[in-house]
Amino acid sequence: MGAAGGGAETPIRGWVCAHVGWNSVLEAVVAGVPMVAWPLHAEQHLNKAVLVENMKMAIGVEQRDGDRFVSGAELERRLKELMDSKEGRELRERSEKIREMAVEAWREEGSSTTALAKLAEIWKHD
Repeated sequence: MGAAGGGAETPIRGWVCAHVGWNSVLEAVVAGVPMVAWPLHAEQHLNKAVLVENMKMAIGVEQRDGDRFVSGAELERRLKELMDSKEGRELRERSEKIREMAVEAWREEGSSTTALAKLAEIWKHD
């Protein structure tokens, strides 16, 4: 099991190891797969905290202080945790539920579609 890029040509299966920038988070949500969160820069550290602690869609890697290096042993430990543990199973189940919520939000009468239409209407009148 594992994951690669994603996108329309390469659907994501199983899990994603990502720097948890906004694009990879959205791809994982739409695919309904959990993440191994490995942030590097900018908002990625905040995204990791939200995904791990609040959304329960990711397992974070431990990074070495100073250079933020992640050892191969740490990555292996987190991948095994995601694939073989009770917490990993719960993350996979939660990720699928969040995918279903995302699909619902993008339906014709869904919350995202409705909010986008309202925003377009506001801009049209400004």
